[in-house]
Amino acid sequence: MIVSVTIFIVVMTVAAGAVLTIADANRKSQSAKIAIDNLGFALESMSRHIRVGTSYSCTENPDEIDTVCKYNNGSGTKSDTFSFMFKDPNTDDPAYQISYTINDNNDNALKTSVNLGDYESMTSPDIVITDGGFYVEGSKKTDKIQPRVIFFVKGYAGGSNPKHKTEFNLQTSVTQRALDS
Repeated sequence: MIVSVTIFIVVMTVAAGAVLTIADANRKSQSAKIAIDNLGFALESMSRHIRVGTSYSCTENPDEIDTVCKYNNGSGTKSDTFSFMFKDPNTDDPAYQISYTINDNNDNALKTSVNLGDYESMTSPDIVITDGGFYVEGSKKTDKIQPRVIFFVKGYAGGSNPKHKTEFNLQTSVTQRALDS
C-alpha cells in the first residue's frame, strides 16, 4: 500500500509540473500574440498613411528634403524620425504633417505626432523596441526615383518578465502611390 501511494504521489507531482509548464507556455504565447498583433496594426496603419503621403523626409520638417537616410542598397544611415505630409483623400480637409519616431527619449516605443504636436505611443507597453529606423529613397523630385520608405523594428514582446519574451524583427517597404513626376 505504501509503495502504491508513493508511486501515485511521484506520478502526480510529474503531471502537475507538466500542467504548470503548459500553462506558462500558453501565457507566453498569448502575450506574444497580443503584442505582435498590436505591432502589426501599428505598422499597417503607418503603411496606409505613408502610401498616400507626400514630401517624405528624415527630419521633423517635410520641407527639408535630405539624403541623410538614403538606403544605398542595404547600407546607409538610418534615421530615428520620419515625416511626411498627409491629406485624407476622402475629405476636403487640408494636408497635415505626420511624424513617426522610434525610441524617442530612450523609451523603447514607436510613436507618432501630428502637426509637430506631442508624440504618442503607437505600441503597447508589452512591446519593447530595441532598434529601428527609417530609410528614404526618391524624396527629391529631380532624382527620377519613385519615393519609397523602408522601415524596420527589432525588439521583443512580453514585457519585463524574461520567461515570456518573444523576439521579433520586422521590416517593410512602402512606395508612394502617386507617381513621382
